[in-house]
This record gives sequence, structure tokens and C-alpha cells, in this order.
Amino acid sequence: MCIRDRYIYYLMTAEKKLPRLKKKTVIVLLILVVVLVAASIIFFYRPMAPAVKKPVELKVLLTAGFTDFYIKDVIEKFDEMREDIDITATAIGKDEALSRLKAQKEAGMFEKNATDVHLIIVGYAELEMYKKEDLIIKIYPVYKERLNNVEKLIPIAKEYISRADGYGIVTHLGYYGGVFVYRSKFVKDPPESLSELKEWIENNPGRFGYGAPPYSGPGTLFIITTAHGLGEDLEKPETWDKAWEYLKQIEDKVWPSHPPGTGPVIKAFAGGEVWLMPMAIDWGARIIAKGEIPPDSKLYIIKELGLTGEPHFAIIPKGVPMEKVRAALDLINYIISPEAQANELKYYSHGITAEAWDLAPEDLRNEVKKWTGFTIKELLEIPMWTMPSPEAGLSMSLTPMKAVSAASRKSYLK
Repeated sequence: MCIRDRYIYYLMTAEKKLPRLKKKTVIVLLILVVVLVAASIIFFYRPMAPAVKKPVELKVLLTAGFTDFYIKDVIEKFDEMREDIDITATAIGKDEALSRLKAQKEAGMFEKNATDVHLIIVGYAELEMYKKEDLIIKIYPVYKERLNNVEKLIPIAKEYISRADGYGIVTHLGYYGGVFVYRSKFVKDPPESLSELKEWIENNPGRFGYGAPPYSGPGTLFIITTAHGLGEDLEKPETWDKAWEYLKQIEDKVWPSHPPGTGPVIKAFAGGEVWLMPMAIDWGARIIAKGEIPPDSKLYIIKELGLTGEPHFAIIPKGVPMEKVRAALDLINYIISPEAQANELKYYSHGITAEAWDLAPEDLRNEVKKWTGFTIKELLEIPMWTMPSPEAGLSMSLTPMKAVSAASRKSYLK
């Protein structure tokens, strides 16, 4: 093809080539735009690694004793199970814990949701003090959905929650009432009723002993149980004419000292001076099993007197942020679970759920049965009654017996 022909050909095809070149350019530009947009999306909106959420810090105060169970068998295990909760537990005096919370209330920390105590384990009387000072929140049935294990509790534990108006959840019961320990070396047929107990005391002067309330738990509960057994109104100690008369009649025949505590009574029992004393089931079984009192010591229950429980309660202060309230509720629900309650058998306690017994190892169940004399099923067959309300207990100090305090009690009984 000559040069002219080539030129003509170029002119003829140039018009067609130009749009084709523009289309390619546009396509290329579009592709570049798409690539750039996609790269931007990937860069700016790519999934970020999830932020590590800081655990909820929960501060727990233990004021009611039974500390090993709460810390070693419950809190430490719960802390391992729940990585989202970090628990600090401290054993502290009853008065110190109450004063600490009152100070925070006065400092306005409740209104600021800045309370630095998030859960407290308290005794029966202490719970009432926290309520009166308006320091705690109502838990049940407000947060029923987070406390499903309440339904698994034995009846007397549920009754105590009801008596507390839902401001506390029962976490432990010390079983008292018609519980006694005796030296079988000296006592062949232990008394089986209040009338038989009175007769036994009269025939064995100085051999029955109990500590002075309110300093001795077994001593306090012996007096309350006496009133219960004689049909008194437990809410009105000032009307306990039959109970005070009963105690007055045996006073000259009981062990002459009413020490402010139970330890001296146990010591006199171990030494053979006292042969029969009121006791708690777990406490009595433990000192027998551990050899703290002679091997001929036996625990038994006067069944007509029934059993009562001295409860511990879990309470939540006011001014606790909601995320910490939820964490505290989860811990409470774990404490009262059959799985956690099964650990109570390590301390010769039957726990507060019937299911816990079956979850404990067989050798542990056998040990508790051996030293207490009862399985949880057998224990639940014995009638149980609740202690008088804390208000009634506090009002005992106004009776002629002055809460049967060590100072005034003997003068009243003489």
C-alpha cells in the first residue's frame, strides 16, 4: 500500500478508533476507582480485634464467720469460673463493716453509685441493723431471674428470706435447737424432753452447763429453745413466764459458771466436769471428730424441741453500680447452688439444699452421717422453726433477764 493510500485509510478509521480508545480509558479509570474504593473500605472499615473488656471488680466483706467455706470453697472457685469478674474478699468485724457503710452513706456515695463495698455476708441480727439504717437494697423477688437457685433451698431457708423481706438471701444455716452433746461414759440414757432434762439436771447437779447469752450461741439458743418447747411467743420474751420459771428452777443445779462464751463450757466438758451441754450440729460434730473433746462424746437431738437455724445472709449495699449488682447476684446464686453447698459437708454442715448431699463425695457423706448421726433427708424430717426476729432478740435486753447477760442473769434467777 502506497503512502497516500495509508493516509486515506488512517483518516477513514481515525474517527472509529477515537471512541474505542476513550472507552478503554474510561474502563481503566473505573477499574482504578473500584480498586481504590475497595481498598479504602478494607482499610477504614476492616473488622477490628475485639477490645479486651476489663473484669468487673467485686469487693466482698465477710462478717459472719465460716470464712474458709466462703473464700476457699466458693469465692475462689467462682473467681476462676468467671473471667469477667474479679473478686476481693475480706473478713472484717461486724461493727467495722456497718460503720464503713454508714460513713459512705453520709459521704453521699450512695447517690453517686460509688459505694466501694458490693456484697456483705452478715448474721441475722446484723441484717436488721442494715435495714434500719437504710443501707441495703431489696434483692428478692426483685432480681428473681438471676437467683434461680433460691427455689432449691430447703423450706426454713426460704422462710428466713421471707422474714427478711427479701433484703437478704440465706447462704448458710447453723442448726441449733434441741441439739446436745453428752459424755456417754457418764450418761447412759440422755434426756428426751424438757421435763426429762430438768429431772436429769436435778439428779446430776453441776453436770449441765451453758454459756451466757448473748455471748454464747449455744447458750442463747438453749434459752430460746426452752421457750419454744414450752409454747411461748418467741417474739415477746418479756412474756416468757414459763421459760423463765423453768430456767430459775434448774439454775442452782447447773454448772455454777455461765462464762461469756462457749469455749470454757467445752473445756469443762472435755475435762469431765460437765457431762451434757447444748450445741450446734456442725460445731458439735467437728469437735468430736477432731478429738477436741473425748471420744465417748455423742451428739443427739431432743426431737420434740425440733431444730432452728442461725442464718447467714448475703446483702447488697445501696450505691452499687448495676454491673456490680449483677455480678454480686451471680455470686450469691452460686453460693446457694447445690454444687457450692456440697462443700459445706467438709465442715460437718448439711448445707441448705437437699440436692447438695447427693453431689458430695460418698466418703464425705459417710463422715457427716457418722459424726452428726443424720443425713440431710433425716434432718429434714425433724420439725424446724425460725428464730425470733432480730427486733425480739434485741428486746430481750429489756426483760428482767437483761438478755440473760452474764452480769444480771444470776441476780434474776436467785
